[in-house]
Amino acid sequence: MGIELNDRFTKFNWTTNQKIAVTGFIWENENYISGEAFLTRVDANTNSFEQFKSFAEQLNGQFSIAIKKEEEKWVFCNNTCSFPLFYMLQNGKVILSDAPYLSFLNGEVPELDVFSEMYFLTFGFTPPGTTLFKNIFQVMPGECIRFGKQGKDSRKLFSTRANIEKNVQEKDLQHVLLSSFSKYYEHLKNKQVLLPLTRGYDSRLIACLLKEYGHNNVVCATWGRKNISEYPTAQKVARQLGYKHTFIEYNNKTINNFTASEQFERYIKYAGHLSSMPFLQDYFAVQFLKNNKIIDSQTVALPGHSGDFIMGSHLDNNMQKGDVECIISKIFSGYGSTYPHRKTDENLIKKSIADNFFNDKNIRPWQAFEKWDYLERQSKFICNSSLVFPFFGVDYLLPFFDSELVRFSHKIPFEQKLGTKLYNKTLENSFFKTHGVDFDLKPADAYARQNGTIKKRALKVAPYFLKKWYYTMEDPIFYREITQALMDSEKSFKYKHPLRPNAYNSYIMQWYLQLLKKKQPC
Repeated sequence: MGIELNDRFTKFNWTTNQKIAVTGFIWENENYISGEAFLTRVDANTNSFEQFKSFAEQLNGQFSIAIKKEEEKWVFCNNTCSFPLFYMLQNGKVILSDAPYLSFLNGEVPELDVFSEMYFLTFGFTPPGTTLFKNIFQVMPGECIRFGKQGKDSRKLFSTRANIEKNVQEKDLQHVLLSSFSKYYEHLKNKQVLLPLTRGYDSRLIACLLKEYGHNNVVCATWGRKNISEYPTAQKVARQLGYKHTFIEYNNKTINNFTASEQFERYIKYAGHLSSMPFLQDYFAVQFLKNNKIIDSQTVALPGHSGDFIMGSHLDNNMQKGDVECIISKIFSGYGSTYPHRKTDENLIKKSIADNFFNDKNIRPWQAFEKWDYLERQSKFICNSSLVFPFFGVDYLLPFFDSELVRFSHKIPFEQKLGTKLYNKTLENSFFKTHGVDFDLKPADAYARQNGTIKKRALKVAPYFLKKWYYTMEDPIFYREITQALMDSEKSFKYKHPLRPNAYNSYIMQWYLQLLKKKQPC
């Protein structure tokens, strides 16, 4: 297998010395390390692949690394794939890129991978290590790969294994939240912060942490329909903490003719990269903030992804029983797009999840579910949505995916994670009350409940017009109209109705897939 450093790194800002390329940053003793300093740290740990792997495993930050080492090439992406990397085999050589549209689809479009297509239509991202095309692959979150004469050696460094404690105290979670955030404050203290603020707990916690550390240069922003329920609470939180607040109303004027713009075409390539659904909810808001000079290239965005996830919002009572088949069905029904697959295709997708994530006998089934959610949905879908910020020239940080906090979350017992009980109580008692934002709180038992099986089955076979009557079609973020405009932009495209009519992401997934089939995107 040949190795070629073709420098097809065109999307992100890379620092290179011809044999090493790095992008992003790491934390070192609470210091923000990037650029030449980051490259120097990597260079000092490349005497062997094992040394590099051990070094990469300890890193905390948002980054990707590529190394050319004699007859080998090594690559590593952090656990959230903040800077996605891709590779393909071409004439016996391995070629890396951060922009697969431009690098790999130059000329004849390669063959679509049928299974990746099915998986993508279900979740909005492709299976582990793949893209929508054969022979074009993605470095997985937390994956360290060595390409050499003997082929590919892949090491998956992310793990949910931990010594689960019997009981975690609120003060311990409070301490780790403050401790992990302190380094972010040191980096941010001379910068403007953009905080996407909702009525939820995650963004409210970030607002409190910024106030706790005395950071006042904060712009809070909320967006959606005129009467969105998030707005009054978000405005009240910002006012209480003394922060500026901007509301961006989504309406027909906001999205007018957006599909015809060259900027939108570039965004689709930037955010989709042949493997993830381009996320549209935040696109218009960040565009508005940038165009109106409310934010600029010196601003740092702090989206609240995804404190509630690492603290247990995905869990329900049934998961502790350890029924793998039941948990995988929960993945499919709870996080899938409800695209109407054939039963045989649905079973193939479930088998793939079982084979990739539920074969580790050293972790419990609910921990395997956490691993799937973290490496698949959180990294490739939720965190991938944050690429809207660098697309508009704004840096972003994900403090809730800090390694210190994630490792701590793995020690919390199931009972305290269920319904984010420990997380909610800690936030309410240790942060919200302290800063006077302890209003519009969640009910004590607000953990995920299971819908009735009979109702689910009845809705699945009900006529489409009855489903539209049952489900609320008007969403709070104008997604129905955004999706319709997208569908209207390509009249020749055909769509299958998802089993849940307001699953608008399903239509966006279908649109993106057909766009790739129709166009030569380069």
